[in-house]
Amino acid sequence: MENYTYSIRNTLKDEKVKDKISAEDKEKCEKAVEEAVKWLEAHHNAEPSQFEAKLKELEELFNPIMMKVY
Repeated sequence: MENYTYSIRNTLKDEKVKDKISAEDKEKCEKAVEEAVKWLEAHHNAEPSQFEAKLKELEELFNPIMMKVY
């Protein structure tokens, strides 16, 4: 989950991608990344199933947005 979260953050900063994402979608993604980082910091001892659930939430938000970009 940590890798995916930082991958999203880097993708949002990528010059090739950032101009193709709407401001609304970019804001949603940035907020989700920020919340995920905070969650990771607060729950570093969480169960694997909790990490998987959070990862799924991120994927459900980010994947459709990236499908629009590509």
